[in-house]
Amino acid sequence: MKLYSVLAAAFAVQSAVALGFKAQFVNVPEEALELENVRAGKTLPIERNYQSRIDAQIVGLGSKQGEVHKYLVKKSYEFDVEGLTTGEYELLVHSHDFHIRRSRYRVTVNESEISVVDDFLGDEALNRTLAVSVSEKSPLLIEASTVKIFQESPRNKLKEMLMQSPFGFIFKNRAYTLIFLVCMGLMITPSLIQWFFPDLADKFDEMQKEANEKRSQRVQAEKQQAAPQNEKPKKTKKRS
Repeated sequence: MKLYSVLAAAFAVQSAVALGFKAQFVNVPEEALELENVRAGKTLPIERNYQSRIDAQIVGLGSKQGEVHKYLVKKSYEFDVEGLTTGEYELLVHSHDFHIRRSRYRVTVNESEISVVDDFLGDEALNRTLAVSVSEKSPLLIEASTVKIFQESPRNKLKEMLMQSPFGFIFKNRAYTLIFLVCMGLMITPSLIQWFFPDLADKFDEMQKEANEKRSQRVQAEKQQAAPQNEKPKKTKKRS
């Protein structure tokens, strides 16, 4: 009975021992990143701390589900994975500045060894024969790829120009924006009709001329009717 208790305690202690390994990003395109920063006008020191813009985390699988470990990447592009006990995990890495050739790994922790295999598709049926053993002395090498280039959207640029223009206060208010669009539509509609529907524009002009003529005739008739009433009768002088 005592022997069983000792073995159980030893097994519990052994399973509770946390293991870890080292990982390092290699072939980071720093020169290309500097050129891209110059092109984009990024000159602040914080914008050149590329290692601080890398996310590295371990997510537990199976019985370890819900367990998450996040790690800071050093200036040397290394980070230490620590606190892993027996089980399976997923290592996820992401950079905001450059692409990574393999950004997802399946990590299997045994009693005395940690093995890692590429898990790009997140498939359960992995080829375990491709797994490599990693440790503090044998780090996991994560290869960087090309620089991420973010092209500025013309739509966003136009929006920014409008917001910074004297009419910016109009577009910041929904009601003002609606009124502005309606007014612009009323101003542009006649020109659009003349351009795309010339026959309709000619008919509209004729109708408008007829309406103006009828209006002027009506005004003239009203003036003529009002004229006799406004005239005062002339006084006749009596003869002596």
